Amino acid sequence: MSKTWDFVPRTKLFQLTKEGEWAERAIGNLRFELDPKEDAAYLLLVGDKGEKILNAYVNLDDDSYSRQGETVILWKDKIQQDLALSFSDTSFSRNIWEKICAVRGVDPDSTPSNQNGTQELTLPGSGGKSHSLPPVSINTLDKVLD
Repeated sequence: MSKTWDFVPRTKLFQLTKEGEWAERAIGNLRFELDPKEDAAYLLLVGDKGEKILNAYVNLDDDSYSRQGETVILWKDKIQQDLALSFSDTSFSRNIWEKICAVRGVDPDSTPSNQNGTQELTLPGSGGKSHSLPPVSINTLDKVLD
């Protein structure tokens, strides 16, 4: 039997199109569920009439999960589609983000970076291409502005 951890009203689901633009796919109520029997977690987006819009398995080994700002969670699904959940409230976003990180065994406050210390950032409209940013400091400000 699964255990529902959270219920988040009015969450928007977006998908990155082939043109590199974020398209709204659905609006619904998000549930985060943990299934101890399967040692799995799921993000379930349910429409107003109870229909399942999204049933996304939280891949414990996937490092594509990230946050953009305070209200958006990004990841790639099992067929490598870029998806995003947008929350109306920062506390909802933070709560779901902490749950995703907890089941994956990672620190919710850590920022993914590559081995040379630069951070990878994927911008909307970039076609999924990453841009490297140097470590943040007053000495690297001119590099960030380039």
